[in-house]
Amino acid sequence: MYADTSVLTDLRPPRLLETTSASGAHSTAYKTHLANLIEIERELFSRETMNSLEEKSPIRRRS
Repeated sequence: MYADTSVLTDLRPPRLLETTSASGAHSTAYKTHLANLIEIERELFSRETMNSLEEKSPIRRRS
């Protein structure tokens, strides 16, 4: 469950989000909904990776 699902249903114009790289350089402003979608993708990828690792692990967790 995501804390902010309004990113998928909000009809208002997106707000701008200024981002800074690890080196401190300012990058092009991204729309907030794009940043949220990227975060959702990261979370899904992380869950898939953890599930995959758990399936391959010889040690099974007890329920």
